[in-house]
Amino acid sequence: MATDPYYDSNVVLHLKGNGEHNSTTIVDQKGNIIGLVGDVKLSTVQKKFGTASILFNQTGQCCSVTGSAIALGATDFTLELWVYPTVTTPGALLFCGVTDTKDYLLFALGFSTESDKVGFPYFSIWTNGINKTLTSLIPLIENTWSHVALVRSSNIFNLYINGFLAESTSASITIETPDIWYLGGYNE
Repeated sequence: MATDPYYDSNVVLHLKGNGEHNSTTIVDQKGNIIGLVGDVKLSTVQKKFGTASILFNQTGQCCSVTGSAIALGATDFTLELWVYPTVTTPGALLFCGVTDTKDYLLFALGFSTESDKVGFPYFSIWTNGINKTLTSLIPLIENTWSHVALVRSSNIFNLYINGFLAESTSASITIETPDIWYLGGYNE
């Protein structure tokens, strides 16, 4: 079996979601301590890979990891996740970075609140007075597994849905390191 030559040096967070049904132990394969907010648990009912997936069945339920665990800065990166939304709640966030001291979002990947794009994935970043937002032209389908990837390469941000380029923007910015990263049902 071939191995990923970039895994050891480049992957900073890897949540497989493996475990028993209703377990509240979420393990990061890279050793980060994962906090739980709300009734987050593993579910064997819907899973894409392995034995289970992480279930966020209400707004406000999420996993958390310290901001320094994922320092994006001005480097190229890929953020990817498999999602199975049972509802695409406008404003619900799949992944976000929050600054506690300033009480605002720095980085968000979630569902749009735009009237003509409600439920479509979007990405926004706020840093040093700059705001960049892009909204997918491809919706996520409820009750279906979808692959969502945000790729930064040479200051071009590309949002992919199931391997298709959904939207793109350019920004020459340094992403501030938040106090905390949230994954799951965080709501702004």
